[in-house]
Order: sequence, then structure tokens, then C-alpha cells
Amino acid sequence: MEWSVKEFLDRTASDEPTPGGGSVAALVGALGAALGCMVCRFTVGKKKFKDVEEEVKGILERCEKLREELRGLIQADIDAYQKVSAAYAMPRKTPEEKEARSKAIKEALKEALEIPMKVAEDSLEVLRHARRLAEIGNPNLIGDAGCAAAFALAALEAACVLAKGNLSWIKDEELTKQLSPKIESLQSEARKLCEETLKLATP
Repeated sequence: MEWSVKEFLDRTASDEPTPGGGSVAALVGALGAALGCMVCRFTVGKKKFKDVEEEVKGILERCEKLREELRGLIQADIDAYQKVSAAYAMPRKTPEEKEARSKAIKEALKEALEIPMKVAEDSLEVLRHARRLAEIGNPNLIGDAGCAAAFALAALEAACVLAKGNLSWIKDEELTKQLSPKIESLQSEARKLCEETLKLATP
């Protein structure tokens, strides 16, 4: 979080494994939430939006929390990758070592899976708020509400790609059966919300 934008981009473009797709997805989602906050702040306190002020204040509070959560997930994804990498680096000369390594890899991958799932869930909430702001927010900022939705959808789609990839590596049928429908549901609702928001934002 101390990096400049240039350094983040340079490191992402480098031959280092982190930051990778998960961190970038979290950052994009956080940007969507930040834009939602901006729309709220240009709406609250204006006489013409007095009737929706309390609702917009509530949206602002949630978008700020989502922005912070997604910001934290940027580093969380890097930390999760390091745990997975450490598990793969474990010795595997004896049957016992192989078993311990296999177990550690599976556990690390399951833990890493939680990050993109959380990014997707938070991004979906950002989309819901962006959709509402496109209706009741300051119309001078309606383009920003549309951008918030577009960023949130991009973050969610990227996170779902990573979540599906992790599931394929874990090879846990029960977990796959549990999470696959959830991922599909997240994507379906997100795409619908984004489409509706963009229609409102680009009349």
C-alpha cells in the first residue's frame, strides 16, 4: 500500500509472481467502491437530494467499508500466494514428506481460495450500490456511478476466474459442488446489475 501507482504497475508487469491477478482484482474493486463514495459525497448535503440523503449516507458508509476491505485483500492475496508457494517448496523425498506436502498444499490452496471469493462478494455489493446511485445519486456524477459498476464487475469476473482455477487445483469434489453454483450466481447477478447501471449511466 506504500507503493506509487507506477511501482505497482511495474511490479505487476515484472517476472515476480506477486502482485498477481488476485491483488489487481482487489485493487480494481476498491477503485469501484471509491467511485461510489465520490458519488455519495457529491449527493449528500445538496438540497435537491434531501429526500434520499439518509439512504445515500448509508450507501456511503457501506462503500467506505468495502473500499477498506478490498484494499486489505490486495495484501492478503500476496500473503496467501506466499503460503501456497511455501507449501509447494516442502520436501518430498519420503512417503511421509510427500503426504505432509500434499496436505499442506491443499490447505494453503483452500485458504487462498477465500481471497478471490471475498473479492467477488464485496465487488457484488459495490455493484448493488452503484446501481442504486445511478438512480438516486447526483446526476452530474452518473458517469462515475457507471464506472463504479464497470470496475466492480471487472473485479468480480477476475476473482471468479481465479476462484475456479483454485478449485480445479484443490480437486475437492464436495467443495467444488458447494462453491461452483455460488460463483455462477455471483456472476449472473453482477452482469445483470452492471448492464442495468450502464443503461442508466449512458442514456
